[in-house]
Amino acid sequence: MDKSAQVVNLTNNLNLQHDLDEEWVILLLKAKRAGIPAEEVRRFLIKEAKTLTEIS
Repeated sequence: MDKSAQVVNLTNNLNLQHDLDEEWVILLLKAKRAGIPAEEVRRFLIKEAKTLTEIS
């Protein structure tokens, strides 16, 4: 299944009512396939956001 089909399939399966950023969905799918838990991705993003805020 190609990347666009994965995004459409994921969106349909979750029955989302809002737009998803296709790049983010693809990155999260790759992380999941690599065995990286969603919580680890979440912690990383929060940490990086805090770091960027401190730099600004």
